[in-house]
Amino acid sequence: MDDASGANHNWNYPILLNKLENKTTLIRHCHNVGRMPNFLLAIKEICQAPQTLVAVLDQDDCLMQTNIIDQLLDAKKKGADFIQMPMYRPNKPINLYRPNYTNSRKAEGANVWSHLRVFTKALFEQIPEDYFKRNDNSTWFDTVTDYLTMLPMSELAKNPVYLDSGYAYWHLRKYYGQDERDREDKLIKELLSKPSLSKNH
Repeated sequence: MDDASGANHNWNYPILLNKLENKTTLIRHCHNVGRMPNFLLAIKEICQAPQTLVAVLDQDDCLMQTNIIDQLLDAKKKGADFIQMPMYRPNKPINLYRPNYTNSRKAEGANVWSHLRVFTKALFEQIPEDYFKRNDNSTWFDTVTDYLTMLPMSELAKNPVYLDSGYAYWHLRKYYGQDERDREDKLIKELLSKPSLSKNH
């Protein structure tokens, strides 16, 4: 899905997807609509089967193993509805991001936001859409959407799984200045303050 990035950026997408043409759907917006509207369009409208496994892969990242899809499908067969795999960040090469699914909201997210992010359509759809909006309900969260989507799903998941078969996801994040980091920290605190969706809460 390309959110109106412009021809200089996306002109070659059909070429890159050539061998996968029959297995992919390329969506190009004429005008930027934002992250959460794109999530809702892709998962709620375009994806139809409730038990479909959704994996979020950013355009500037990549998978680091050749059998990741097999591992994900095997976990799904065993009942997993929420799956994560180890993330490698080249700008923070010694950091490990192992998630903890027990009281993750109280532990400031406990790495449940980390990539690789995989979940079923049915799990995502349990989250009320208003949850993805700011506390005043006026606008969508426009960033920190990994926290925003993964935290409530980790609370709702019946069988969350962390598959540790070695690094699976290369996550190259652009440099953010202090102002942007401060804004993200503020947004994360706001979403952490939302009520837990856990039935055991």
